[in-house]
Amino acid sequence: MKDPFGIRLFSLALMLLVLSCMQIVAQHAPAVRSGPPNAFASFSPDQQDAIDLLHTLARNLRTESDKLSVAKLQARIADELWVFDETFARDTFRWAFEAASQPAPEGLPEAKQSAYIVRQAEALNDVLRKFGAHDGPKAQAWLKGFEDERLIKNPTTKIDTSRFELLMQVALQCASTNTDQAVKLGTVSLSGNVVPRGFPQLLFAVANQDRTSSDELLRTAVGTLRRQGYVNDPALIAMSNYLFSPGGELHTIINLSEAQLLANYFVDASWRQPGGNGTPLSPSSASLYSLLETRAVPVVTRYAPDRLPELRGQMTRMASGLTSDQVQRTALLKASQQQQDTVSTRNNYSLDEQIERAEKEKDLQVRDALYNSIAHTLMRADTEKALAVTAKIDDQNLRMTTEDDVNLVKIQLCFRSRSYDEAQQTSVKLNNSIFRAKVLVQLASKILSDNNDGSRARELLTEATKSALKSDDNADKVLALLNAVEQYARFDTIQAFDSLNVAIGTLNRMKVEKEPVRPSLVRPTLLRIKSYTVLNGTEMTTTNDATLESIDFNQVQTLVLKDYMQSRLAAGKIEQPLQRASYLTAVATTALKSESRSPLTSSN
Repeated sequence: MKDPFGIRLFSLALMLLVLSCMQIVAQHAPAVRSGPPNAFASFSPDQQDAIDLLHTLARNLRTESDKLSVAKLQARIADELWVFDETFARDTFRWAFEAASQPAPEGLPEAKQSAYIVRQAEALNDVLRKFGAHDGPKAQAWLKGFEDERLIKNPTTKIDTSRFELLMQVALQCASTNTDQAVKLGTVSLSGNVVPRGFPQLLFAVANQDRTSSDELLRTAVGTLRRQGYVNDPALIAMSNYLFSPGGELHTIINLSEAQLLANYFVDASWRQPGGNGTPLSPSSASLYSLLETRAVPVVTRYAPDRLPELRGQMTRMASGLTSDQVQRTALLKASQQQQDTVSTRNNYSLDEQIERAEKEKDLQVRDALYNSIAHTLMRADTEKALAVTAKIDDQNLRMTTEDDVNLVKIQLCFRSRSYDEAQQTSVKLNNSIFRAKVLVQLASKILSDNNDGSRARELLTEATKSALKSDDNADKVLALLNAVEQYARFDTIQAFDSLNVAIGTLNRMKVEKEPVRPSLVRPTLLRIKSYTVLNGTEMTTTNDATLESIDFNQVQTLVLKDYMQSRLAAGKIEQPLQRASYLTAVATTALKSESRSPLTSSN
C-alpha cells in the first residue's frame, strides 16, 4: 500500500523546487505588451517571419519522440515568444512541462534509466526556471496539479525508486544556487529504503557550499543504508572519501561524530552479511568485504577501537566464503588503496622533495600521478619546468593531456603580451587537434578585435578548420567548426556559410552519439585533474566533453544579423529534426533580438 504521507511529502518537496531552487522572479517580470494589430509594425519582414517560425517550431516539436530534448527546446522558444505572444508562450510552456514530466520509456536498461532520470531533472529545472521567471504562481500551480492528479489516479501505488532518484537529481541541479532547498529535497529523497544513485554527487556539491548541511545529509544517508539492509552501496565509498583520507584519517576533526557513526555502521554491516563455514558469499557481500578490508579497518581502528575485534571476527567468517577471484580482487583494491594514500600525501612535501620522491617511487601508476600533480602545481609559475616534469610521465595519454594543459597556460601568457606569433607556434604543440582548433579560433578573434586584420584571421581560421577535420566526428568537433563560422561572419559572409556547411556535414554524420566503452577491469585513475584556463575571455579545458544536446547554435548569431534568410535556409541541410529545430530557434531568436527594428541586411 502506498503511504499517503510519503506522496504528499514528495509533492511538497517538489513544490519547494519551484518556490526556491528555480529562483522564481515573476513578481518583477516586465509588463506584457499589448495593443492593436499594428503594434509591432516597426518590425522588419524578417522579424515577423521569425515570430511565425517559432510558432511553427513549437507546434511541430510535439510530435518528436525525444520528449526531454523537446521540453528544453520548447521552453527556450516560449521564453523568447513571451513578450510577443504571451498566450501562445503559455501554451508552449505547458507542452514543455508535460513533455518533461513523462515517465521513462518502458523497457530501458537500468543504466539508461539512470541517465534518463538525470536528463529529466535537467529538463524540469530548465522548464520551471524559464516559466517561473514570467509567472511563478502559475508554475507552482502546474506542479501541484500534476502531483495531485497522480495521487488521485494512483492512491494505492507505492512511490517507486525512480521518483526518489528524480528528486535527488533535482536537488543536485540546485545545490549551488539554493543549498538549503537542495538539502531539503535530498533529505526527502533519502526517506525511502534505497539511497538514490545521485547521492554521492549531491553530498560533495552541498559540501562545496555548506559543510554543516552536507554532514546532515551524510547522517541521513546512513539511516537509509540501515533500512536498505546493510548491503554494499556506492554511497559508502563516497562517505568514506568525504570524511577520511585513503589512510583513514579525518579530513577535519569537527567530523568526529560522523566518523564514529560510519565506523559503527561498518561493524554492524559485517554482522549482517551471510556466509561462514565456507558458505560462498553473494557478489554484494564479497564487494562489501573488500570495502571493509580497504576502508573500514583503519576507520574502526581509529574511531571505534572497542569494536575492532568484532569487525575482525566477522571478516574472518566472511573470508571463508570468498572465491579465489574475489580474494585477488580484494588484494588489488588494497594495493590501489595504498597507492592512493601515497598520492594523497604528496602536498606534505616541498616541490623539490615531491620531485625527488616521485623519482624514487617504484610503482609506475603512483609515479605518474605524482608527476601529474607536480606539473599542474608548477605550470602557472614556471611553464618550462612544468613541461620538464610532464616529460617524465610514462602513460602516453596522461602525458599528452598534461602537456596540453601546460601549453595552454603558455598560450594564455602570449595573449596577455600580444605575442600572437608565439601563441600560434605554441598551438602546434597541442596534441588534441580539436582543442588546437578552438585555440586558433580564439586567436583569430583576438586579432580581429585588436587589429581588425582579416587576412591574418583568415589564415588562422583556415588552419583551425584543417586541425578540427583531422579528428573523428564528435560534438566538440562540431563546436570548433561553429566557432570558426562565428569569426568568419565578422569579415567574410561567403566563407562563413561555406564553413557552416562543413559543420552541418559533420553534424549529419553523427547519427547517434556513441557511448564510451568502459572496460570493467581497468584500474581506477589515482588522481584526476581537470584544468581550466581563460583564453580571450573564454574558459577552456583541454578535454573534449561536449554532447550533441549541448550544441545550441548560438555561434551563428553574427551570421544571422548579416543575412537572415540565407541563414534560415541553411537549416534545410540539417538532417536530424531536433537539431534542425534548435538551429532555427537560434536563427529566429537572433532576429528578434536585433536592436534595430529595421530589416536585417543581406549579403552575397
